[in-house]
Amino acid sequence: MQARLDAQPGPLKPIDPVKQGWLVDRWRMDKPPRAAAAPVGQYAGDAGETFWCFDEAHARAAENMQAAYCGKKVGLLGYVQDGQVLAQDPKLHAQVSLRFLPEADGRTFKVAGAFLDTVPEGRPARWTGLKVGSPVGHAKGGGQIVIERICGPVEKLSADTFAVSFYRMGMDNPRRSNEIWLMATHPGDGEYKRAVQQAVMHVPLRNAEGARQAITFPGIPDQRVGFKPVKLNATSSAGVPVSYYVREGPAAVSDDGTLTLLPIPPRTKYPVAVTVVAWQWGRSIDPKLQSAEPVAQTFHLRKK
Repeated sequence: MQARLDAQPGPLKPIDPVKQGWLVDRWRMDKPPRAAAAPVGQYAGDAGETFWCFDEAHARAAENMQAAYCGKKVGLLGYVQDGQVLAQDPKLHAQVSLRFLPEADGRTFKVAGAFLDTVPEGRPARWTGLKVGSPVGHAKGGGQIVIERICGPVEKLSADTFAVSFYRMGMDNPRRSNEIWLMATHPGDGEYKRAVQQAVMHVPLRNAEGARQAITFPGIPDQRVGFKPVKLNATSSAGVPVSYYVREGPAAVSDDGTLTLLPIPPRTKYPVAVTVVAWQWGRSIDPKLQSAEPVAQTFHLRKK
C-alpha cells in the first residue's frame, strides 16, 4: 500500500518490476539461496528463478521465512475420527477424505489431529525423504495440533467440533456448497518443521428424506447508515432453529440471529442493497428432517 497509494484517492502509482524492487531466490527444499537477495539489476543469480519484492525489507522478510525451517526434520499430520487415524489416499489431491459423522443435531461433527508414526504413500514420502512404511518422528514441543477451516460450508465451534454452516456461496452450488476443506497444522519445534495437512469432507447438498419443513422469514425494513443491530426472526414449520447468512451487502449475522452493519467504503453510492438468507438444513440422521427451501429478504441501506 505504501508503494502504490498516495495520501489522497487517485490512480495507483506505477511500478516497473524490470527496473524497481528486489529479487529473492526461489524456495529450495533444505538448501540455502543460490544468490543473496539484491536490487533488480544487481542480483547475481538467475533472475528467472526469483521472487520479486517491493523493497529490501520485503526481500529480507522473504529470505528469513525461507530459512526458518531449512534443515529441520519433517513430521507428518493425520486426522482422527471415531477414535481412528484415517488412512491417506495418494490418488486424492487432499490426501485425506473425512467422513461426515453428524452428532445428534445432524449438523455438528468431531474431528481431531494426530501425528503419523509411519510414512504413507504419495507426497509424504517425498516430503520426508523416507520410504513408504518407514517410522517417522514428530515435534515434542510447540503446542497442540490445530484444525481450521480452509473453505466450504463449515464453522469451527471448538478445538475438535465443527458444524455445517452455509454462507454466501449458497446451498445449491453442486461443486462448492457440499465440499468442506480443513487444515491441520503444528508449529514445529527446534528439531522439526512446521507441519500442515489438508483434508476434504463431502456433505449432502440437501437432506431429501424425512419430514418436510418450510421457513417463514418476515421482510426487513430499509435501514439508515449507523442503524442499531436488528434481531432477525425467521421460523421453521418444524420448530427447529433457523440460521442466516448475508449473501450481499456490508452486514453480518451473529450466531443469535442479530444483523449488524460492517464498515462501508467511503465512496459508496446509496442506496446499498443488503440480502439476508434464512436457511434450515434439516437432519440426515433420525429423526430425519428435509432441508427447507432457503428464503431471502433484501432491504436497502440509505443515508437518510
